[in-house]
Amino acid sequence: MSWVSEATGVWGLLSKGWDWWRGRRDPVRHSAQRLIRAFEAHGVARQQIIRLVPAAIAQAPPALSMADCSSPDQLKLKLSPALLGWAADHLNLRRDWLDVRKDVPPHRVVDYYKHRSAYATRGKSTRTGS
Repeated sequence: MSWVSEATGVWGLLSKGWDWWRGRRDPVRHSAQRLIRAFEAHGVARQQIIRLVPAAIAQAPPALSMADCSSPDQLKLKLSPALLGWAADHLNLRRDWLDVRKDVPPHRVVDYYKHRSAYATRGKSTRTGS
């Protein structure tokens, strides 16, 4: 009887390992994981992501809830081009990076080398009250 329980345990371990490996190769899951980690890197906790998403994107089918942002496996079911586009603009990320391209850096680089006035113009347009 003990060999049956050992075989069942080994089978369960193998099936969990297979699910883990298959989940790591899923590009949609990887995109959802990058999105969650990007928000966390900017100091936004998973449960706070839904508060930042515009209502038009959050309520559009498939509707996004707070629970959907708790794990990449749940968020991958609710990913949409509108959500990824908004997140890329909001966090100054490259959309290609969110789409799991490995050959691009995550952030857009603003480079005004030899054009110092462009830095000043950019800074004034983003400040409030200027």
